[in-house]
Order: sequence, then C-alpha cells, then structure tokens
Amino acid sequence: MNVSSISGMRPFEGSGAYCMSKAALIMMSQVMALELAGEGIRVNVICPGMVEDTELGDVAEAALFLCSAESSWMTGAVLPLDGGRHLTTNIPAPSSQA
Repeated sequence: MNVSSISGMRPFEGSGAYCMSKAALIMMSQVMALELAGEGIRVNVICPGMVEDTELGDVAEAALFLCSAESSWMTGAVLPLDGGRHLTTNIPAPSSQA
C-alpha cells in the first residue's frame, strides 16, 4: 500500500511539482498492481486531502483495511480520503472585470 495525495488526482495552482510527484506514485502503484497480481501481491493507494487531527483515524483505518484480508479482492485501487472535496472544482470564479 502506498500513500499519495489528493493532489495526485487533481491539479492545484502553485504546486505543480508536488502534484506531478503524487500522480507518478499513483501510476507507479497501478503498474505494480498489474505486474505483481499474478504473484498474489496487492498494491493500492490512499490519497488523503487536507486532514484535521480528528480525521487522522480515518486514514489509519483505511490503511489497516487495505492491509487486511478483508480487502483481498482489491488491487490497483486509488482511495481518495478527503470528505468528497476532490469532487468540487478548484478553479477560481471568473472576475467581474472585463
């Protein structure tokens, strides 16, 4: 199991290198999942967003789940853990100035 970031799934202004490195980790994990599946090795990715202290338990629980036998049918999965924030846009509203 690898830990990437929601930034690997969505672009964020001013953090291009970070976003690219996290996206590369996601792709590497999925390639590894394909290449190692025949040997019974699973590779999945957790992608947390901005996490408050109270939400750290959610990330830990997801990691434990992916390492457990309960997820034995999962490989190559990318699990966003951001309360659904990745579904919203990060594009600023157009300015009213013409």
